[in-house]
Amino acid sequence: MSAQDVQDLVKRARMFIRDEKFTEALDTLKETLEKDAECTAAHNLMGVAWGRLGNGKKALAAFRKGKAQEKENPVIHFNLAIALETTDQADKAVPRYRAAFRLHPGWLDAMNALGLVLFKQEDYAGANRIFTKVLKFDPANAEALNNKGLVLADQGRHKEAIKKYRAALEIDRKYVNAGLNLSRALEDMENFTASLEELERLADLVPADWEVRTRLAALYHKLERYDEAMDQARAILEKEGDNIRALRIEGAIHLIQGNDEEAKAIFERITALDSTGGSGESGDTFGRFMMEEPESRYWLDLVPPPAAQLPSVPKPASTHPGAIALAKARAAKKAALAGETPEPEPAEEAAEPETEIVLMTEAPVAGLETEPPEGGLLGLMRYLMNLTETLPEPVLDEFIHSDERMEMKYIIDTLEKADG
Repeated sequence: MSAQDVQDLVKRARMFIRDEKFTEALDTLKETLEKDAECTAAHNLMGVAWGRLGNGKKALAAFRKGKAQEKENPVIHFNLAIALETTDQADKAVPRYRAAFRLHPGWLDAMNALGLVLFKQEDYAGANRIFTKVLKFDPANAEALNNKGLVLADQGRHKEAIKKYRAALEIDRKYVNAGLNLSRALEDMENFTASLEELERLADLVPADWEVRTRLAALYHKLERYDEAMDQARAILEKEGDNIRALRIEGAIHLIQGNDEEAKAIFERITALDSTGGSGESGDTFGRFMMEEPESRYWLDLVPPPAAQLPSVPKPASTHPGAIALAKARAAKKAALAGETPEPEPAEEAAEPETEIVLMTEAPVAGLETEPPEGGLLGLMRYLMNLTETLPEPVLDEFIHSDERMEMKYIIDTLEKADG
């Protein structure tokens, strides 16, 4: 079999995966590897197919074979990280995500994925730092804004989280994850009216999204609007008859309305579905955060997506006398070459005598050192953190909840661990 035949088989397998025909993809890839056991693209696609089928062990084996063939390929590192994360090996996934965007700087999907792993490990400062980095590359990255909201909300900072979710929705009003997270944060603050408005907005935009419909039904139920809750639950069950969460809502409403026999039949059905693996999640997921699932990020091609570029910031003109003189000389030379007569420089005004600036300091604040202590970077960072306590109250309140304070605290915590 020629190299072209192998490439054709790889293309066919990729098409099967895109059509979610994973078994057909695996059969094609086995044939490919029988012809060329070192085909990295085939190992990569085999890992994706097994991963999408939920077989993490075989997915890991396939990606590791691909990595053995191409150790410096960012896609292999990225997909291997996903497989590790989905098999409860998040600690091992972290260096693989880092390798992916080290080999391919500006791969924002890899950065967002790493940030979410750190968030799940409750490394809030580390996660926030990654999402901030994504936004430096792409200020309109809705996922990074949603993810920053998760970091804030998980610390109980709902007002700030709401701002991030709303910013994400300004960029993409159909971004369901941000909308669901916004609704949850509003509900946590007991603003049920605004929470319901957001869910109803989403339901109008994406009527076939059953997560939205299920949460809407649950909130109607909570607000004792039982007829509307039942309508939503039944709309879901018409499309997904085994949706356990919708069945629970329907059963609970029947109990409230005194329809004991109907409720009993529904709960017996739920019990049977739970034991036989029915569709829908058996646990209560109405309160969980919504974020991108790792499996949704699998990359099929060995070539990664185009890298994002940091926006160029124009360098301010130097005010150094030498730089100013050089700029004038270049301008004069350019004018002379063009046959132009440079305009005469305006006469310099007499310089005013310099006024000595005297810094007025207030009395020392109790408990605050007036001089930076010795002790290297850790001592300096502690001093700066203490210094922020002297800020005026409105500024201090804003700083306490800022990204900058999280960064300072992260540096201090890291240095303290190093000292320990």
